[in-house]
Amino acid sequence: MLAVAALVTMAACADDGVVPSELVDLVTGGGGTGPATAVVLDNPAAMEELTAAFALTADLAEDVQAAVRAAEIPDGSVLLGGVASRSCGIPTDAEVRRTGSGLVLTGTGFGEVPEECAGLFVTVALVTVDADAVD
Repeated sequence: MLAVAALVTMAACADDGVVPSELVDLVTGGGGTGPATAVVLDNPAAMEELTAAFALTADLAEDVQAAVRAAEIPDGSVLLGGVASRSCGIPTDAEVRRTGSGLVLTGTGFGEVPEECAGLFVTVALVTVDADAVD
């Protein structure tokens, strides 16, 4: 149930602004799809919903789960997770943007992308944001 995953929706807000965030981890692997909005990872069920919703490969899902378990979340913050990139390049950072449909994670800081791409990399970003950003 996606309600358990606490999908972050900000339907009343359509300003496409950058939300201050701190990168916790970027986990990259092959395969995976997912919803357009970030998921608040505030309980074990939300983590399970994230990996199921994104249809991640088993190895990528395990790596994301390990990164979430290791995350240190400052007081007053929440952990967000989501696919930040599906491309031949691998981002070195991620940003959170507020859109009309919710908070969206986007990969940034891509290095040189090979001319020929044999397959897409999927990068899941884990970031912390102020808890007020998701109210």
